[in-house]
Amino acid sequence: MLKLPFNFRWCQHALVLFTLFIVASAQAQHLAVSKVSNVIKSDNDNREYRYLTLSNNLRVLLISDPAAEKSAAALNIHVGSHQNPKERPGLAHFLEHMLFLGTEKYPAADEYQEFISQHGGSNNAYTAAENTNYFFDVEHASLEPALDRFAQFFISPLFDASYIEHEKNAVNAEYLSKISDDERREWDVYRSIFNPEHPAAIFDVGSLGTLADMDGHSVRDDLLAFYQNYYSANLMTLVVLGNRKLDDLQKIVEPRFVQVPNKNRSITQKYPNLFMPKSLPARASLKPLKELRQLTLAFPVPNYADKYKTKPLNYLGHFLGNESSGSLLALLKSLGWAESLSAGELYRSRQDALFAVTIQLTKEGATAKDQIVSAVFDYLKIMSARGISEWRFVEMQQIAEINFRFRDKPAAIDSVMELSQAMHDYPAQDVLWGDYAYTKFDEELLRQALGYLRKDNVFISLVAPEASTAISSSFYNTAYSAAQGIPEVLELKPMYHQKLGLPERNIFIPKNLVLKAPSMLPASDGQAGKNVPALLVNNEDLKLWFLQDRKFRSPKAELNFRFKLPVLNNSLENTARTQLFAALITDQLNEYAYPASLAGLTFSVKANSRGLEVNVAGYTDKQSLLMNKILAAIGQASFTEARFETLKDDLIREWRNEDKNLPYAVLAKKVPRLQYLPYWGSKEFIDVLYKTSYDQFKQFSSELLRGAKLETLLYGNLYPQDAIKLSAIIEHQLLKKRSKRLPQLAKVLRSENKDNKSWLYIYPLEHNDHAVELYVQALAPYIDDAAHMKLLTQILEPRFFNQLRTEKQLGYVVSVFPMPIRNVEGSFFVVQSPNVCATALVDEVNNFLSANAASLTEGFAENKAALLSELREPALSLNEQSEKFWQSILLNDYEFTRQQDLINAVSKITPESLRKYYEAAFLQKNRRLWLSTEKLDNMKDFDVIQNVAAYQQKQQGYLQQ
Repeated sequence: MLKLPFNFRWCQHALVLFTLFIVASAQAQHLAVSKVSNVIKSDNDNREYRYLTLSNNLRVLLISDPAAEKSAAALNIHVGSHQNPKERPGLAHFLEHMLFLGTEKYPAADEYQEFISQHGGSNNAYTAAENTNYFFDVEHASLEPALDRFAQFFISPLFDASYIEHEKNAVNAEYLSKISDDERREWDVYRSIFNPEHPAAIFDVGSLGTLADMDGHSVRDDLLAFYQNYYSANLMTLVVLGNRKLDDLQKIVEPRFVQVPNKNRSITQKYPNLFMPKSLPARASLKPLKELRQLTLAFPVPNYADKYKTKPLNYLGHFLGNESSGSLLALLKSLGWAESLSAGELYRSRQDALFAVTIQLTKEGATAKDQIVSAVFDYLKIMSARGISEWRFVEMQQIAEINFRFRDKPAAIDSVMELSQAMHDYPAQDVLWGDYAYTKFDEELLRQALGYLRKDNVFISLVAPEASTAISSSFYNTAYSAAQGIPEVLELKPMYHQKLGLPERNIFIPKNLVLKAPSMLPASDGQAGKNVPALLVNNEDLKLWFLQDRKFRSPKAELNFRFKLPVLNNSLENTARTQLFAALITDQLNEYAYPASLAGLTFSVKANSRGLEVNVAGYTDKQSLLMNKILAAIGQASFTEARFETLKDDLIREWRNEDKNLPYAVLAKKVPRLQYLPYWGSKEFIDVLYKTSYDQFKQFSSELLRGAKLETLLYGNLYPQDAIKLSAIIEHQLLKKRSKRLPQLAKVLRSENKDNKSWLYIYPLEHNDHAVELYVQALAPYIDDAAHMKLLTQILEPRFFNQLRTEKQLGYVVSVFPMPIRNVEGSFFVVQSPNVCATALVDEVNNFLSANAASLTEGFAENKAALLSELREPALSLNEQSEKFWQSILLNDYEFTRQQDLINAVSKITPESLRKYYEAAFLQKNRRLWLSTEKLDNMKDFDVIQNVAAYQQKQQGYLQQ
């Protein structure tokens, strides 16, 4: 897949307390030049690390983690789309695709991926501007054979000529599948405005046109030349993580990866300027496909990667992107002009970067764009006058110090991916710590970076449906207009200027990080000796589960709340209004809670079809401050009419935009709409919320909690008395309104058709791709059914991908994945194609299901073992363990035994039981629910769902608490 530069998630990191972990000296071996380094790690990190360089100059980081859930590896090559030849846009991405399709030692095109899948793993790759990353995870016992297959990618790939056309089509399908993506469409405009000599100006995905054979050389010739020129060991970094000792990992890594050829390649670090001389300032207006309004101020700046201990761009983004009182966003929201704002590095090459301030606008904000630009530059003046100060830097230091010290252990596959890239960015000792390093306050450097954020060094882009456009971009056909110069930047009005200010000191930075002493609670019946939550409070209105964490030893806690609300009982109107209620609560708390989020304390308020879910997570020291504020906001339910109207418009626009997402994603959301009660779709929400007045909403909000029933899980660094105290506050503040009505039960509907036809739901979309999806439901909501469905999905997924994508090239999006609805398991088949009609796609899926019946149990033992390994994977963090407990509670698994019951059920599956289940669940056409973006040629063979309510009335179902 291609990883694009457009990514508006900004973060800030700072100095950390650390301990030096000195790895054991590696024994000198003839295969490697041992360069063992000290790797700085957190004192809570129990992994062991060894950094070495093989004799072919391939740098390797080995990680030993006896408690790892899986083994994993990633190889990152410091070559990406910026190294594409000008005449071959997309070549690096095409090479990434081709590398998976067989090697001299393992010539079968699906051998690597089939092996990984059968042994409990996953694999993928991405191509970015300056690097390409290949990665996988796998069960521990299979690490060595997996590495043997993986290493051959970089030693002796076949680049089989018979697959050239296949993968050209796959790359083209990937390009076409996202041709309506507004971020890619915007970046296409940026490319057209960049200096054409800069590599960022070159199309990066690739298409049939850019990958076509040329006179005198085929695309395969160019592919081989690119591989020979750039895929050199000295440009590569490898990370391997396993549960073995470091010496043992080194013994299986060295002899394989030392064979990667070292061509001693170097890549230029010098590029032309990103913009042509004297071309800035400039502006552009773009017309999106979604209803989207966005203003971006992008400033070309140097690449500050070598200044990672000061992080000047992170520092600037920290203040420009602030959302607390006095911030730029707070002012723009108060004026009704903005919905959100982000600031930070938008793009980075080896030489330069773009720093951007991106603002999501309201309709009024799009009209006031020039005033908003003036407000940004006004805030920059404030930063220049008072924003560069050591105490602010130290505050960011403190936050990152704590975050590094108590960092959750990432999943194995995430660790190897991130660290293989970090090895290019940081020296050996800082590969773990570099992202968190804030050790050097450098006022001169910070002012230098701020100095690039000038009105004569800015490119301003406005994305809006009302944009005036004149031309179209080259590859994504984005309508836009561009011109040099920007409107005059004016001084902000004094009444507005006075509302701007820099953040106050952050009161949420935790001071008390002491772990609470173990507290003994009497075990529930049947739970003696088990580390699971206990039911502390159990009355008519409130059930409260509690567990003090003794596993992760972190000064954090996860607080989960689910309000079941009778006012929502089968009411479309009130369910839509609850969505707006949740949005308004979140908005109301944002200025207060933003500093908490910087200090590692977050919250969320989300609505569902039966009520509200609230989560508070992070360091416990200041958790009560935030929790009390949330409870007060929900209890008071007081909102201004202006914010009501603004957020109502936001939600309606968001729902309208849903159909502009990728077709397969749009269709997938229709399954719960069809199979679960109560549940509604976005179009229905739009209609009722549009008609809701402010007075109606006020009345609804005052009654929202009447008769509410609450389920709560408190887990982490807490005492039981903390939980009891909080439950008393909640009962007093939120559960005091009584009602004779009880929250309604939910129902998962069965998808069988009594007329012995398959169901078909057609949902037309404005997209050139054709999409078809198949939902196959378990026979019943029992553990044995879930076990068989999960194992069948595990077996079918790699076959489906290989047969329909690799071999038949039906499209880029081809997948099978689990789709449980509550306690009813399901399997979901997805195909999205740019050139194959829906009728043909349905036929291909049907044929696949029939053809695989005979060979279903091939590799049975391996697949069963892989699934068992996955089910036994431990939680890696407090958050992940909390989510497991919470899901058990939501499924009424109050004994917390479902996971072990599922493991036991999978263990008992036999080849014969699997074949019988497949025949009963998958091969009966009346159990198939098809979804399509278009009509089929053979409509008479299906029972078409014309009316969702009528369809649902025909179905039996399984009641849910």
